[in-house]
Amino acid sequence: NNNNNNNMRLKSDHEARPSLDWKYHSWLVLWYIVTGLLHEMAHVAVAVWFMRNDSSASSINQETFSARFLFDLFLGRRFVLDAMLDGDQERWIRHAGWIISVGIALFVNGCISRHFVGTQQQKGSKNTSSGTLSTLVSTLQYAAWITALEGLWTDLFHLPAIPAILGTGSSPTGTLVFCCGNFGMILLHHAWWTKSSESAMDIMEKMVQVTMMRGAQSGGVITFHPKRHSEGQSKLCRQELKGIRTRVVNRKRTDLSVKLRRKVQHDNFRFGKTPFPKDHVPVFAGHTRFATSSKATMEGTHPQQWSPAAPRRVYNFDVIRTCTVVDESVNSRSSSAQPGHSNPAIVAPQVIQVDNYITHNGDFDFYNLNGKSYDLGAIQKWLAVVLQYPMPAPVDSCAVAGMVDLLRCQGCFGLSLRYALAMGLPTAVIFQDQTSTDFPQYGDFESIGKVFEDVLGKMIAMGAVSLSSMGNSSSDRESFASKVVGELKEERDLLEPLAGHLGTQGGHVEKTPDEVEAGHVSTLHLLCLSAVNAFYDNDLMFVTKEFLAKASGSFGLCVTSSLDAHRQVCLAARGQTMSIAFYPRKGMILYGSEQAAVKAGLKVPFPGNAIDELDHSLGDVDNDALRLDLDGKWLAQWKKS
Repeated sequence: NNNNNNNMRLKSDHEARPSLDWKYHSWLVLWYIVTGLLHEMAHVAVAVWFMRNDSSASSINQETFSARFLFDLFLGRRFVLDAMLDGDQERWIRHAGWIISVGIALFVNGCISRHFVGTQQQKGSKNTSSGTLSTLVSTLQYAAWITALEGLWTDLFHLPAIPAILGTGSSPTGTLVFCCGNFGMILLHHAWWTKSSESAMDIMEKMVQVTMMRGAQSGGVITFHPKRHSEGQSKLCRQELKGIRTRVVNRKRTDLSVKLRRKVQHDNFRFGKTPFPKDHVPVFAGHTRFATSSKATMEGTHPQQWSPAAPRRVYNFDVIRTCTVVDESVNSRSSSAQPGHSNPAIVAPQVIQVDNYITHNGDFDFYNLNGKSYDLGAIQKWLAVVLQYPMPAPVDSCAVAGMVDLLRCQGCFGLSLRYALAMGLPTAVIFQDQTSTDFPQYGDFESIGKVFEDVLGKMIAMGAVSLSSMGNSSSDRESFASKVVGELKEERDLLEPLAGHLGTQGGHVEKTPDEVEAGHVSTLHLLCLSAVNAFYDNDLMFVTKEFLAKASGSFGLCVTSSLDAHRQVCLAARGQTMSIAFYPRKGMILYGSEQAAVKAGLKVPFPGNAIDELDHSLGDVDNDALRLDLDGKWLAQWKKS
């Protein structure tokens, strides 16, 4: 009897246990996908709730909810969101997943399962439909609890996903997946580098350590060193700056923060020398990277630059000064300048090296020019032709640097003409014929730019305008452009390299000679006026605003230039986080993609001997400390423009 009872019990258990056949596994996988989707949709629902009145919600709806996003949501079991969210919002979005998953598991176990068991006991049914229903309920239970445990593991305890169990991992916000990060410091007081650079480097190392959570495969820093005035050159000339870029690729058993610090110290404070004069404000703009779209190589490591440093003829808008490049014939006419206008003897371009750098985390996807959008691939090929330099790296951030090279042209007629022809005309396009080699060389633009310089010098010599007043008057700009057009009509050979591009705007078509001439001059006037406007307007802030207004993607951005690094740096954020902390009692400003990174200066004492030394700080900020979380553009300027 005992043997019979045991056999009956085993048989009963076997009948109660669901059959482990292909149908069972199929239902288990299906429920696993469904419960995982419900888990991720909880993140989505809470995120949409927080962003319903957010200005960035429209871009998220258009760009984030893409095919890749849906693939990650349905099969990848992760929710990736690039958006400006504060700490409380991130926590609510994160915790929503595991709360919903645990709730579903309890509901399935407590309500559906018990109801099914009770119904089966009442009916005493053992038919085929009952077995199928039992399989459905059993697999739903398993899938619900597996998903709940995953949610507890990743969302509640912040532990990394286990691929064998958790797929690609669940993460409620973009900051929880591998990405990149910006960091930087602006040292407003000379004590940070004249007393000892160790304190400043301690802060930088801490910032790198925090930012490394976003990616630690490689990192870099850019800063600018003033060059000494050449012999015989007036000290009133623009101070020329040289960019010092430090980049390192991390190895398996090295610490990126330590490695980057040592390299920065070696490149900037070699042999204990002080590289900066007391009136200089150094900016250390840095970036750490996790290679999501390419290998972790030196060429893909930030700071990014498209065009190498090159000599350009640049006017100094900071001060009106005498330069050694002033022609003696202009000096002889200096007495004709009227009171209140610029002395013509001190308005002249200076030949200096120009280079631009950016650090960027996020994605650059499209750019809109004259109402048409162009993808990244087209932009990269076009930049190689327009800038006359091959693409240095295939990463999207390098294309951002190329756009900055093209847009930043204030004070230089050659750069302004290149911008006007490539982007300034109302019919300008990012041309798709990448085999074309007829785009003018920079030397062609510079030759035409010298005509602008001559006309400007004559107008100032007559006392009609000054360099600054013309920038404030649209009528003076129109007059300037018209005078240049008149000069260029007499020197048509200078326009030959541009003829093909001007012709496509209406110059070279089969019309009567008078109609061709009229159309050509009209287009030429538009070109000259666009160049004059760019000469006055396209500073660092304009560049950043213009780029973000027409670019699609997410951006945490720092833009620097050798033309501006002595007085300003531009930061911007859209779809990425950027925080800024002010330390007025320490003469320092910190910024970073991670809020915790900008707190690195809290416990580092001011390296000066006395607090009174801060009276000489080049900053003009008050209070003990202030942090800003950036959503938009921010210009840090410490000297009057």
